[in-house]
Amino acid sequence: MVVRLAQSSPNPMTILDYIKQTWPVLTRSHQNLAIAAVDPKLHPLPDGRWPVYLPPDEDTQRVEEQLRREMPPADYQKIGSGSLPAKSILTGAAIRLKVLKSKYR
Repeated sequence: MVVRLAQSSPNPMTILDYIKQTWPVLTRSHQNLAIAAVDPKLHPLPDGRWPVYLPPDEDTQRVEEQLRREMPPADYQKIGSGSLPAKSILTGAAIRLKVLKSKYR
């Protein structure tokens, strides 16, 4: 079954077409991670950094080392990384985003 958006519009779009079309707007890179991490619905960590959560099976140390190499030092200081709990409802969402990201690159 294909779900369509805007059924009443003259050019209905499937969900996958919509994701493919809007993915560039949703894509983040390490260069803009410090900006993307800011979430007005949440609060920063007690030290003022914004959290960037990783799936529980991700190698946090490897990711942090990569971010240090690829981000400006001042921006790296604005984020704090951590792992999601193994049973977090967000873990499934993070995994699905990885799959979608690889599919639509």
